[in-house]
Amino acid sequence: LELDVVLAAVARVMLAFAGLQRVQLCTGHTRQLLPDFAKQSFGAVFMDLWGSQYTEALSLLQRHHLLAPHALLCADNVLRTAAGEFLWRVVNPKAPPGFRTLLLPVTEVVNQDEEDWMSVTVIHRGDSNVFEVPPAVRELQGNSERWRQRATNVGMDPEEFEDVAQHTKAVLRSVGIEPVELKK
Repeated sequence: LELDVVLAAVARVMLAFAGLQRVQLCTGHTRQLLPDFAKQSFGAVFMDLWGSQYTEALSLLQRHHLLAPHALLCADNVLRTAAGEFLWRVVNPKAPPGFRTLLLPVTEVVNQDEEDWMSVTVIHRGDSNVFEVPPAVRELQGNSERWRQRATNVGMDPEEFEDVAQHTKAVLRSVGIEPVELKK
């Protein structure tokens, strides 16, 4: 699923170049498109959204039973877009064991100096792991949506994105969420 028609066109070219004929690419918003897949289930889902949108996408996937048993769910850019509530649901060390998540530090392709995080989750059961979200994470979720609107409407410079990343990192670490350390 891709919201942006230009990016969808680029993705179609890349899929054709890779010879992936079994991949279906749909253009539109997850809210409108995911219910159309109600009779299917996915073994793997890659999400590249703004942080405030990940929780809704996960809820939609679960509500419509679109994740196969032991499905792999990858979420990109979860640090720089402040995906606090989503990470609380899939990484939270106090959560029920429905999700097994590895939170990885990664660098941005365009700028190797920018740290971001990617979550890779195996879903062991389909419930939504709904439990109390700490106030700091709830506040981060609200900030994420405000930052998304700002980035979309007027833009944000690299320093602002770095500030978002540092603030997000501090909030998540305060509740026990941080990426694994990769050995060099």
